[in-house]
Amino acid sequence: MSAADDEVAAPGGRVRRRQGWLWTCGLAVYVFAVWYFGWHKVRAALATLDLRFLAAVLCAETAAIGLRVVKWRYVLGKGRSASALFFVSKTAGSLTPMRLGELSPLLLKRHRDSRVGAWIVLDRLLEVAATLVLGAAGIVALGGVLADWLPIVVVTACVLVMIPAYVVTRRSWFLWLYRRFPRGSRAAKGAGFLAGVSREIGALRRYTPLAASVTVLVTCLDLVACILGYRSFGFPLPFSVAATAQCVHAVTAVIPFTPNPTGVPFVAGSAIIHEFGHIPTEVVVAAVPILLAAKLTVFWTLAGLCAWGTRRGNPVTSTDDEACKARRK
Repeated sequence: MSAADDEVAAPGGRVRRRQGWLWTCGLAVYVFAVWYFGWHKVRAALATLDLRFLAAVLCAETAAIGLRVVKWRYVLGKGRSASALFFVSKTAGSLTPMRLGELSPLLLKRHRDSRVGAWIVLDRLLEVAATLVLGAAGIVALGGVLADWLPIVVVTACVLVMIPAYVVTRRSWFLWLYRRFPRGSRAAKGAGFLAGVSREIGALRRYTPLAASVTVLVTCLDLVACILGYRSFGFPLPFSVAATAQCVHAVTAVIPFTPNPTGVPFVAGSAIIHEFGHIPTEVVVAAVPILLAAKLTVFWTLAGLCAWGTRRGNPVTSTDDEACKARRK
């Protein structure tokens, strides 16, 4: 891996070290669940695992993550280390409250430009919107007591998607702030950068239809992976339940004090699957680490292949480096 790629990987490593205690909390939650529901029951559930469906889970996860990488490369183009930035952004995002770590590529001077910032914001909005829309559809399909969640999903969509989408497109607001701060100050530079991000979001509109379509597709692939995961234990999981569980998981994960590493979002999503998918608790407890391990295995395998390709100096990377040099000149 080159020095530039070491620079790209550094923020993710620092975030992982700082958030290590959260993973300890999540592990404690899982150990408690295994103890509470009985290790012998969880072990019996694991014994029924069908490896054929587990292989299908790995294929679905590979397709989902691979398409996300392609989406980043399609929008950012050559010369921006799109693949490396994707893995850094998603790693840091999964470890931080409200997934704010997804902005971590902007900590790197080499990649701190308005287009990268605009795409990270836009991609996050698209991912959240797809999850909430599918979740709302799942809630409507299930009805009953879950109908009480629909207003929460709508409010969450407004807070996490509609309001931010409106604000980031108000370039005139950021320019107004830029003029009010002393030239050369950090505040002025920040307002100027945000104005550039707002301008770039407008420029990215021509990419939005295809990027949004890919986002919906990969979100559905995530749900398919979840369904196949429970099918590997011999239990069918309706698409509506999987979509609702993923939505509840996402809403819980954006709460500042319950990010993914705490394990709380997994508990919330698993409760939906158990209650409305009618799947035994021991199967749910056994399936959660299997699905998480499958996702992490695929994610880090593809990240490693990306790093290996960079180290080998493949033609794509060489072209990227040349484009970077040309742009700097």
